[in-house]
Amino acid sequence: MKAIETTWNGHRFRSRTEARWGVFLNALGIAFDYEPETYDLGEDGLYLPDFWLPLVSLRSYPDGLFLEVKGRESEDAERKPSALGKLLGLPVVVVYGTPAEHQEMVERGSVHEVAPPWDTTLSFYQCPHCLHVKIEFGDSNYMNCRCCGKEWDYLGLTEKIEQAVRLARSQRFGAH
Repeated sequence: MKAIETTWNGHRFRSRTEARWGVFLNALGIAFDYEPETYDLGEDGLYLPDFWLPLVSLRSYPDGLFLEVKGRESEDAERKPSALGKLLGLPVVVVYGTPAEHQEMVERGSVHEVAPPWDTTLSFYQCPHCLHVKIEFGDSNYMNCRCCGKEWDYLGLTEKIEQAVRLARSQRFGAH
């Protein structure tokens, strides 16, 4: 199926799936740059990552991360994101499908790869103390909030995240 270029909130997305991620991130108050810069990966070619999330941290990487949206899994889907992560020393999170599909995969325990690669499911979480939203592994060892420093247990989807998923799913985009 061919991607449908979509304009939403001043951004021109290459696909409706990417636009839904833009809606989701916006609903969570997560600042993003869409397709901020093309990178030369040498023998892997040129690569234009989908989203740069400058204020989202992952484990010991406090300086932001890239979010790459793929319509579906493929053998080659993570080659360039992995090469970019190695080149810049920053995490690149690869998600498949829409935010709703991502959350369903998380609930089923599907693994999402990042660069550098780790071995557990990534998802969006919200601190119950300060309401900061972050991307993190579902492992309770990493559930200290980088914003307020307090510890918290994984509480599943919060209402804010569920609302963002619903909004991204229900968003109607105009025709070009």
